[in-house]
This record gives sequence, C-alpha cells and structure tokens, in this order.
Amino acid sequence: MSSRSLRRSLVLVVITCLLLILASCKPKLGSKCSPGQATCGDAHNALACGADMTLQLVPCKGVAGCTQDRATKKVQCDDEIADEGDGCMLSQSENWACSVDKKKALICEEGKFKLHYNCRGPKLCSIKKDWATMTDTVSCDTSLQAKDDPCKKPGTFACSADFKQLLQCKDGKFDLYRYCRGATACSIKASGDYNCDESMAELNDPCGVPGMVVCAMDTKSELTCQGGKFVHARDCKRAGCHITAYNRIDCQ
Repeated sequence: MSSRSLRRSLVLVVITCLLLILASCKPKLGSKCSPGQATCGDAHNALACGADMTLQLVPCKGVAGCTQDRATKKVQCDDEIADEGDGCMLSQSENWACSVDKKKALICEEGKFKLHYNCRGPKLCSIKKDWATMTDTVSCDTSLQAKDDPCKKPGTFACSADFKQLLQCKDGKFDLYRYCRGATACSIKASGDYNCDESMAELNDPCGVPGMVVCAMDTKSELTCQGGKFVHARDCKRAGCHITAYNRIDCQ
C-alpha cells in the first residue's frame, strides 16, 4: 500500500471514530444531566433535566413545538398544551398548561404536569405565555364545578354543571352547599356572585336561614328551615304550595 493510500485510510478511520464518539455523546432519555440542561429530541419533544438529575421526555404539544437556538443552544418548548402526567420544563416561575380539551388547568410540579383546577365554565382554560420572561399566566373558568373537584380557596362557590346545586370549596375540594331546586336554579350574577333558588326543596335538604319557608317539590306541603335542614311545616291540601309572582310562598 502506498503512503498516500495509507494516509487516506487513516483519515477515514479517524473520521469514523469521531462520528461514533459524537453519536455516543448525543443526549439520551434517562442519561445523567445537570440542572437546566435540555435539548430538542425532535420538532415536538424535548429532553430536559428532571428533579432526579436524569433527562426526561417533555412533550411540546403547543403550536410552536420544540426549537433550539443554534448559537446559544437554548431550548424553547411550547408546553402550554399538555395532558396530566406529561413531563414539563422545570423553571423558577410557575409553569402552567391547559389540557388538550381546554377543560383542565395543569401545573408543573416535580417535572410532571398535575391537575390544579377543572375549568368547566364556558370560558374553559387559556394560557398567555411571555416568551421574553418565560413565564405563563393561566385563566381557568371555575364558575362550574363538580363535587370533589379540587379547589384552593376555602369558602369560594361554584354552580354544578347541571345548575341544580351550589357548591362550596371546603378542605381542598368542592362539596354540596345548597340544592337549587327553584325555577332559576343556580346562576351567576354579572358581579360574579352566585344565586341559588331555594324556593323549592326536599325534606332534609340543607339550609342556612332559620325560619325560611319554601314549597316541597311535590307542591303538597310547605317546608321550613330548622337546625340547618328543611323540615315539614304544614300541608297544603286545598290548592297546593306555589311560588307567587312576587316570589312569596302560597300554601292553601
């Protein structure tokens, strides 16, 4: 073999070795990492250093997907749309996302998106992302909720999705506060306050105003609020129990 051929062969061997080394150095899922380390796996997924100091998959389901600056290597993962349990980018500020169906507000905790609120109201969930500061602002319509939905502020109210109940936040979840069996059911005022029509009730329904008088659902009797629940007051044998045009109880 000539010296020229030998040199070419050596060059090819060196290049092949370098390529193999570079390939082996490519970040892989589960490999060790340092805080803040991240890279784009593809246009819709990132690999980011998790709380356990290993690279974790972070889906970038937002419109912008995953992008990486060639010069700075800084990764931007649009994770404003996610599912519960998806990996998320750890950051010093709160990282929020909306579920794919816009009915849930999710927050990044310990590298995973977790349910924060259900957004059952008509405005659903939306995210405003400030790319300059890499911060998110979430808007979640919690005006409609279901029993046992999570909540953060004790004493706050919501209507049930069928508008038949008024719910209240207690011990970290929404629970029944009042039945709204009257004609106007549970409604939300322009001021943001809630109104529950209790003019009709069933025996033992919860109540809060002692002496309050309502009609039974079968219209055959009048009920009154005693000891935190509606009890029988009197029968309305002749014409039944009705709500007048002036929102008064008429028992005959």
